[in-house]
Amino acid sequence: DLHIPVTLSFWRWMIALAVMAPLVALPMWRQREVIFKHLPALLLLGILSVSTFNTLLYIGVQTTTATTGTLFNSLIPLYVLVISIAFMGHNPSARQLAGLALSFLGVLAIISRLDWATLSALQFTEGDLWLLLATFIWGIYSALLKPLRPPQLTGLSFLGITAMLGTLALLPLYLINPFDEVMPQMTERLWLVLLYISIFPSVVAYLAWNHGLAVMGANIGSQFIHFTPVFGAALAALILNERIYGFHLIGAGLIGIGLYLSLRSAKR
Repeated sequence: DLHIPVTLSFWRWMIALAVMAPLVALPMWRQREVIFKHLPALLLLGILSVSTFNTLLYIGVQTTTATTGTLFNSLIPLYVLVISIAFMGHNPSARQLAGLALSFLGVLAIISRLDWATLSALQFTEGDLWLLLATFIWGIYSALLKPLRPPQLTGLSFLGITAMLGTLALLPLYLINPFDEVMPQMTERLWLVLLYISIFPSVVAYLAWNHGLAVMGANIGSQFIHFTPVFGAALAALILNERIYGFHLIGAGLIGIGLYLSLRSAKR
């Protein structure tokens, strides 16, 4: 394990910026006037998504389990819905609420293996509080993304500037660094891990997430997070030769039905 949450978060995005630079430099320069005009909003989004969420997530997973991490992650669509209702005047339909409830039950079915004792035996730790805060921050970011993102900015320009501002905001914490343990020896395997999380969960996933929520809105789009344990089980079966059990299929079915209901409730 990498017990260096702040260092990992900082260098994840430094490498991501280096990877993105050839793609985002020209679009950002062409749209510099839009960027400067909306700089406060872009700074806020960068701090929420790049600086805060990743760092809190890495701090939390030091002392918790993958099961509780998945459970807290599945609360993000609920956070988005509550924020939208409280501050943006969103009025969810009964179909959307039912879809959200069903998809959440699908997540519970997968992580509990349809055994209530598994959930009741969960032990919550200090790390879970960090995860709770991290997922709430991501819920705020997702809810604010469409209202605050300038529609003129391309996906590359938006990701480039928010990643740059978020990494700069993270720099003071990286220099002070009160959370990290002794730095591990960077082996070839650890460098490959760092390169992977800098490219795929950072550049590729953020581009897809930002575009999806810009089109669909946060209330429907955030519900796709519930597919995370489904993809996890499918990839484990393909790559690690793990078995697919009945509870995986039941959970995936509930998540699919829930998402279908939510999509049916949307205008498009």
